[in-house]
Parts: sequence; structure tokens; C-alpha cells
Amino acid sequence: MRKFFFVCFLFLFFSCQSFHHDSSTLIVGVESFPENLDPRLATDALSAKISALVYPGLFVMGTNMRPMPSVAESYKFISDTVLSVHIKKNLVFHNGKHLTVQDVLKTYQSVIDPHLHSPLAGTLEVIDRIESVSEDEIKIILKRPFAPILTVLTLGILPESVAAQGFLPIGCGPYQIEEVIDRQKIVLKRFENYRLGEKPKTNRLVFKTFWDDTVRVLEFLKGRIDLMQNAAPLTLIPAIEKGTKNNKPNVLEEAGINFSYLGFNLKDPILSHSLVRKAIAHAINRDDIIRYKLMGKASPATSLLFPGHWAFNASLEPFDYNPEKAKKLLDEAGYPDPEGEVPRFKLVYKTSAKKDRVELALLIADYLRAVGIEVEVSSYEWGTFFRDIKNGNFQMFSLTWVGVTEPDIYYYAFHSSQIPPIGANRIFYYNPTLDLFLEQGRTTLDENKRREIYGQVQKIIYDDFVYVPLWYENNVVAVQENVVGYTLRPDAGFQNLVNTFVAE
Repeated sequence: MRKFFFVCFLFLFFSCQSFHHDSSTLIVGVESFPENLDPRLATDALSAKISALVYPGLFVMGTNMRPMPSVAESYKFISDTVLSVHIKKNLVFHNGKHLTVQDVLKTYQSVIDPHLHSPLAGTLEVIDRIESVSEDEIKIILKRPFAPILTVLTLGILPESVAAQGFLPIGCGPYQIEEVIDRQKIVLKRFENYRLGEKPKTNRLVFKTFWDDTVRVLEFLKGRIDLMQNAAPLTLIPAIEKGTKNNKPNVLEEAGINFSYLGFNLKDPILSHSLVRKAIAHAINRDDIIRYKLMGKASPATSLLFPGHWAFNASLEPFDYNPEKAKKLLDEAGYPDPEGEVPRFKLVYKTSAKKDRVELALLIADYLRAVGIEVEVSSYEWGTFFRDIKNGNFQMFSLTWVGVTEPDIYYYAFHSSQIPPIGANRIFYYNPTLDLFLEQGRTTLDENKRREIYGQVQKIIYDDFVYVPLWYENNVVAVQENVVGYTLRPDAGFQNLVNTFVAE
């Protein structure tokens, strides 16, 4: 609350100030800096979202969260293991060269090359080979039926020479990379020879990093930022909606699909016990956190998949807040409550250094402390934090899966073969029964049967308390009143920035 009044004071201070920039440029305020703009190596959400504007793939995720053709003109399954894809003709890369089937072949070959160390290599293992049939057709031969193949083929395409020799920021998307200033900003400029749709409505698109939440919001109120998507602390949204004397921005909000959760190192002697994880789940009052801390802009979660997804298991109920049950579970797990001020045990909870994430971590730590678990919250700059998680250097952490649309994500996140550096099983989970379901889910082509399989997958994860599901965050976008054309996507992607511009 003190921060809210402090920011309101600053808003009043700046209310008579107004800044304007060239209307041909759209400035997007973001809270971190992309880890890697090579689409073959990007693992963080911001990298993936910016890369999508530069490097289209054979397919792209549509607004209905299903893959649709992009660089691909058409496709046909010749059999369960053979896919024919025709490439659009006359597509041009940012360097002026025409896109050919050889560019597609080389892009995928480079991902599989062990020297690249692509996190996507494990997913592409299912591809036996890709053949060039003609100047505009390729044939993808799979080792076995693979239901999510179209989603895999959303990987951005690079020119053959770039894919072979090393990364250069060249794609065939609506924007091309003009300038990168590390940890500060990325400047994209409109690609005038873009041929996959209408050209962007703005000449330049700038992603400007503001590491401090308050500074970011103040820069927006001063008019130095045109748009912020999920980049403003929810506690400051009312102040943004109020605006200033010279600035009356708009706030857009829709239900989102981003899944926030607590993760555990299952090699840890304490957290390897499922009763401990279950106790943690019941010790946290998610409803109050959503109501008071998140300003009601979220809903309780049970699964990586969002409600309304074709494979979502609607029979799972959010874990109830029951601290007495949590205490009994800890007793049962062999961690009785000692007398005095001594805790049952101590955990280190890692999070990013973002203020709102630290505040959430401290709040969760308070709930756990109430049932006898001492928690040390350690916050780090995003790059350091994410590297620690990928390297298994943690006990407990909180993160968000962004834009999950394909249920095969469960394979990437939980199959025992996907422990880093190969995949994203960063919690070191091993369950042979789950592995079997996950293998069936990706080789079963019938959607109704896949729904049944992934219903079981979600129940196993839920019952074993592998994650503690927290909430699905709403998408909240602040835009200046003179910004026209922006619409929200459920996955919070930036694709609609192509249709957005600053009115003069």
C-alpha cells in the first residue's frame, strides 16, 4: 500500500509533463531482456515472443491456439509417419535472398546437430529425415506417429547459410532486427518485402527493458512507453487507469493461459517426499493471494493446460487452504513440530528479483512458516535465476509456463528422458507410469484418445504434487490512448503488434 501511495505521488509530480516521440515508432516496455533471439536456442518467453515477429516457421499458432500454415502453403499426411509440406513461393529473407526448401532442411538439420546444443533437439528426435521433393515441396518422414508434429514445425526458418555457419538475425518475418543494445533495448524495423501478410503498420518496433517496476510504470505515464503487456505490477493498475492530467491511458484485460506454479527439486531429501509437497500445497491460501495481492486478476489453477483447452481435465479441483491438514501431513512425513521456535526444517525458495515476484515469494514463505517450515527467499536477476533453475541449483522455486497450447508440453517438462540439458524436466521427476502415458500421448493421433491419455497425465501430476499449481494469470495490457489496433491473444504473444500503431 505504501508503494501505491508513493507512486501516486510521483504520478502527480509528473502529471504536468508529457513526452512525445516519432509516431512511426511503437515502444513496448518489457521487464527483462531476451536470453537468446536465435529461434533454435530461445527458451525464455520474451525471446520466443520477439523471435516470432522475425522468424516465421512452417506453421504458426493461430488465435484459437492451434497450428496453422505460415511459410507452408499447404500440407498433407500421406501416412501416419509421412507428412508432405508445400512451401509458399516468392518468400524473401531480410537479406534479399529467396526462401527455398534448402533453407527449411538446413534449419532443422542445424537443430539436430549436437554442436548447437539446441533445447529443441530432443523434440526433433522423432524426425527420421526430411527430403526435398521439388523446389517447393518437402517430405517429412517420422520414426513413429507423432501427434504434435505441426506444433513442432512452428520453429522459425533461417537462411541456409546462416543455419550452417552460425547465427545472424535474418528471417522472413514482418520485422527485421535493426539494433540490439544488451540489457537495454531491441529495435526492429519493418520489412518492406514482407510477403506472408499485410506489412506492419509502424516503421519501427522498440522493446525497451526497464528492470525496475516503478520506473517502467512512470515512464509509461510520462508517455515514453506506448504499450506494456503483463509488465506492470497489478497493484499499480488502478493508478495507471486513473492516469495523469495529460495522459489517460487504456487498460485491456482478458483471461490468460499462463500457468504459475511452485516447483521442487525432487532429488532434495526433504522435497522428494510427496507428503511434504502435499503439505506445502495445503498451507498456501491461493484464494486470498489472488483476491488481495493479484487484485483478482487471476484464477486458481490445477494443470498446465488452461480451462477450455480440448485436453483439459476438468475433474481436478484446486487444492484447498487447510493449514491444520498441512501440519498433520508434515507430522506423517516424519517432520513433527518441535517445541519452541525451532522450525520443522528449512527450505531455500528462489525467485527472480522482480519486486512483485519477491513479494509473492515472501507471502508464500509466511504461509509455510505458519505450519512450521522456515523459508529463506533468495532473489536473483532473471538470467542468473533461470540458469540456476535449468542447472538444478535450487530447492524450491516459482515460475510461469507461458502460452502452453500443446499437451505434449508434459513430455518436455516431466518425461524422465527430458532432464536438462536435453529438456525441461528441471525438477528431476521420474515416474515410469507417467513416461508410458506421455509416450502414448505423442504417438496417438486420434484427438479423443489423446484427451483420455492427457486426462490421466494431469491426474498423475496432480496426485503426486510434482508442482503446486498456483493460478492462471489474466493478460493485462496498458496502452496509451493514441495507440490503435492492439488486441490480446490468450498466449500473450506479440503477433498483433503488426497491426498496432501510434495515431498522430
